[in-house]
Amino acid sequence: MNSNFERAAKPGAGFLDAIGLAVLSVCAAASLLVAASVALAHSSIAGFSADEAVHDHSTRDGMPPGLHPGVVVADPRRIETVVVKINARVVGMRPLYVGKTVTRGEVLAELESAEMVTVQNTYLSILNHMNAVQEASVTAPQKLIEARMALSWRGMAAADIAKLEATRQPLKRIAIRAPASGILYNLNISNDQILNAGVQTGLFTAAGTTVASVAASGAFLVEATVPVDAARRLRTAGDATVYLPDAGKGWVPVAASIQSVSALPTASSQRQVVRVVLRGGPERVARLNGLMVTVGFKGEPDAVREKPAD
Repeated sequence: MNSNFERAAKPGAGFLDAIGLAVLSVCAAASLLVAASVALAHSSIAGFSADEAVHDHSTRDGMPPGLHPGVVVADPRRIETVVVKINARVVGMRPLYVGKTVTRGEVLAELESAEMVTVQNTYLSILNHMNAVQEASVTAPQKLIEARMALSWRGMAAADIAKLEATRQPLKRIAIRAPASGILYNLNISNDQILNAGVQTGLFTAAGTTVASVAASGAFLVEATVPVDAARRLRTAGDATVYLPDAGKGWVPVAASIQSVSALPTASSQRQVVRVVLRGGPERVARLNGLMVTVGFKGEPDAVREKPAD
């Protein structure tokens, strides 16, 4: 106890002790930082060159040793959108969810729109007085066609236009229908939502609101990224295998074929994109947009195949 009092009595002793503790703390923190950096470099391939990132493993979860990373995507050329180009309120929403199978012409929801009622009345006015319009103008048939196009352009289906012509009464609700048979790929509406068509600069010009999109049958495929040396050996229609992760079965192999091989590698990774089409794999693959998978190609030499990393 006396020694403690003696240390406290010495001038500047407490200050020197504080400096010593601070130096020790800085050294310890630096050591931890170096250790963490080493651990991070080993756990992420970002810390290695392309060659160092390849680890030699004979098998992994029952899969072949050489596979390439891939992702399930939808071919944008086979996606059809529904665009509403009127100011309206969404009503009568059907029980929908992304991934649901729909058929062409199926009603997805209904719209109530005072604007659409006005456009229908304009069409009916020309239709009901066609004889008088023809006497007054030589362009009467063009006016009727133009009025019908205005209905169609605003999203009125042919079946609804036929019903309008049969009843000669404007429809209070306009159906939003699926433009194709396939998988509901995107859904941007809900009941009682107000849709704004945007600024209309011409008779058939308005941005509109995209309310849904449907991926047609066969739209989903896999895009694999393959090193240049391996991609040179691949040919269109060649055999491939896509391994889909399954919680109960592990990796499920699905037969596939090569649809196309990109001509040039990407600037950032120096890999080429290979598009692979599944040959009747699980139906749920159409609902796995964005899923990370692995891909192998038949006859690909082991020397140019990637090894799965830790």
